[in-house]
Amino acid sequence: MTTRIALSLAAAALIAAPAVAQEATQSQGGQDGNRQEPKQMSQGAQACLEQLQQVDQRLAEYGYGRVGPEGYGNYGGAYRTPGDTGAATGTAEPTPGMAGAGRLTSPRADMQTLLRAGYIMALQDEAEGCQSVLQTAQDIGNRYQQALESGDIDRQALQEWRGEYLATAVPVSEAKQPMSIEQIVGSDVRNLQDEVLGDGEVVVLRADGGIQYVLISRGGFLGIGADQIPVRWEDLRVTADPYRDTLVLDVEESALENAPRVQSADRSGLVTDEARQQEIEQYWRQTGLGDAG
Repeated sequence: MTTRIALSLAAAALIAAPAVAQEATQSQGGQDGNRQEPKQMSQGAQACLEQLQQVDQRLAEYGYGRVGPEGYGNYGGAYRTPGDTGAATGTAEPTPGMAGAGRLTSPRADMQTLLRAGYIMALQDEAEGCQSVLQTAQDIGNRYQQALESGDIDRQALQEWRGEYLATAVPVSEAKQPMSIEQIVGSDVRNLQDEVLGDGEVVVLRADGGIQYVLISRGGFLGIGADQIPVRWEDLRVTADPYRDTLVLDVEESALENAPRVQSADRSGLVTDEARQQEIEQYWRQTGLGDAG
């Protein structure tokens, strides 16, 4: 029997967590099998959820979470550890209290975790908790926006450094260091012009266990309601150590607009549907990526 595996990232966990909580609420109806209806979100929780989405959009517009010439130092958090060079200048300093540990996360990953917590609170009608998360996210976003507008973050230097940084990305098949699943699912996917293409959402494996596709999530909020676009694994590049926080796809952003989409219910069938594979193969070949074979 052909093995079909799809590994989903935080978006799947995000869907599952509220569903589990809802199931627990419904199961409290007693032994006779009667179940309670899940409680509806209050206006306060709904408003908080909408504001979380607005914060997410604003942060994306400002490019929050991108590594720059000073590493992740612009975000004010402990994102660097001993051994991280941070930039071509090699000025990154060891992070106190983290000696010997690998870097745990990035500003972008931290923000996604924070927003996800607020989302779950809103679904559970915990409006006060959601508002607390919202305020924290807004404060972080405001500080970053002020740093950009005041010149504390040199946009020109950041843009130039990012161009060089993305240009050094190597094909995933040539990466010298192993990649963890966390570096693929939930990853920032961009092109060489540093335009956002989406987020890595799902890894689809071949029958032999190798990666066949990465499904890129576009739109939606934290992966919910987003389009899922299958990209051949061999077409992707990964940025260099020590960050390796971005997957690079060398296409124009417009190429994603007409790319084949996959529904969640159909994604595991990608490895057995030859007609679908041919459609995906033909589309990416016509963009100039060539035969990933």
